[in-house]
Amino acid sequence: MPWPHWVDPAQSPVRRVDRLRSSLDSWVGRLGGIVAIDQRSIAQEPVQLLDDEELTHYGCAATGPAVFRGPKHDETEASMIRGRITAEEAAILVRKKWTPDPRDRVRYTTVGHLRDLKFDVIHTPNPSNPDHVSVRVPRVEGPWNDDERAELEKAFDLYGEGAA
Repeated sequence: MPWPHWVDPAQSPVRRVDRLRSSLDSWVGRLGGIVAIDQRSIAQEPVQLLDDEELTHYGCAATGPAVFRGPKHDETEASMIRGRITAEEAAILVRKKWTPDPRDRVRYTTVGHLRDLKFDVIHTPNPSNPDHVSVRVPRVEGPWNDDERAELEKAFDLYGEGAA
C-alpha cells in the first residue's frame, strides 16, 4: 500500500500551507500596499457612524457619462464606503477590479454633511465590503426621486468638485 502523500515532506500539509502563505504574500506585495487592513475592516457588525467620519463615493467613467451615479430609479439607497480611500482601493471593494482603471474616480463627503441634508446614513457591512455604507432618504419605502438625487449631489460641495 502506498504511503499517504503527506509523508513526503514536500507534500506535507505544513509545506502546502507555507507555499500558500508565500503565494499570498507575493500577491499582497504585487498590490503595492493598495489594500490596507485595519481592525475596523475585520469587523462585520454595524457600528454607529460619527458625524465627522469621511465617506468615499466611487464612480467610473467607463460606465457612461454619469461618473458618480446616485440610486437608479428603482433603488432605495446610495452606496458609499466608510473612510477616505483612493480610487484604486474603491474599485477593489466595489467592482472587484485588481487592475486600476484610469477612469476610476472617488469623491468625498462626511456623515454629518449627509445628515444635515436630511439623509439617513447607516453602516451596512457585507462579506465583500465591511466598510459599506447605505445612504437613504428618510422615508419608509420607495425609490428616490429626481429631487432627492439632486440633493445627494449637494453633499459633495463640501470638497468643491469633490472628485479625485
